[in-house]
Amino acid sequence: MKAALLIIDMQVAFLEEYQDRTVIQPCCDTINFISAMMRNAGQPVIHIQDISEVGDGNDAAYAISPLITQEPSDLLVTKTFANAFHQTTLASQLQTLEVSFLILCGQAAEQCVVFSYNGAQEQGFSATVLQDGVISPQPGRADMLFRDRAVISYPAIKALLS
Repeated sequence: MKAALLIIDMQVAFLEEYQDRTVIQPCCDTINFISAMMRNAGQPVIHIQDISEVGDGNDAAYAISPLITQEPSDLLVTKTFANAFHQTTLASQLQTLEVSFLILCGQAAEQCVVFSYNGAQEQGFSATVLQDGVISPQPGRADMLFRDRAVISYPAIKALLS
């Protein structure tokens, strides 16, 4: 089974909106650790970038945060809706890559992550959420997502990739 990591909306402007900034770095550390593991196993890492609020498409504030490691082999999908599958090329790219299992991480738990999780399932992909890899500017929302959706941990990903 081929898996992919979807890193959703980890963008400068969105992370700047967090009042509790202490949640950001641990989440980024988890995402970077798992993305390195995925790359080393030859599995795709895909950054999802929300451009719905970008005027000319080149606004640096909406760039992927420098706290998130990006490699030349990573893919980038832009979106204008909360669901990363809605009116994007994401599903077709995943099908071309023969990916059937998705690990979602990023922000915001109660919006783009959960909508993309649901969109993945609607498109016929198996989906899970990365434990400690999702945050929200709203306290308790990430915990709610972890409670209500399938979650995968580092040891499970390690076993999956071996």
